[in-house]
Amino acid sequence: MIDTDKAQPTGQIVPNIRQVGVKIGAPLDFSRYEGMEGDRFVLRSITDEIMYELMQLSDQEYVDMYATSMKEKLLTKARRRARELQEAARPGRAVPELEDIIEQGDRPGEGPWSEESKDGL
Repeated sequence: MIDTDKAQPTGQIVPNIRQVGVKIGAPLDFSRYEGMEGDRFVLRSITDEIMYELMQLSDQEYVDMYATSMKEKLLTKARRRARELQEAARPGRAVPELEDIIEQGDRPGEGPWSEESKDGL
């Protein structure tokens, strides 16, 4: 289905009245897997083939990862970064980004306040 995200955006309770589209692809043939229904590698191959065809029809990239896995990975990374910043911000220590700026400023003509860096602003 096409434009369903415009008809009812994520989190919106009442849909917008608008036309949505449907693309129908060529039929898929899985007869070559007959008798192998219980093999998890065969099931994975079939799933990948279906997802690839859906990707082609929808003009979207297929990401072989569950959304919950990605959310958990991003949350773990954010928590780790928050702990690092909290640790770095202890009394008597500069935040790592500030330490980098201070170190750059120790070299003559370098650092965020040098003439070269003003050109990039």
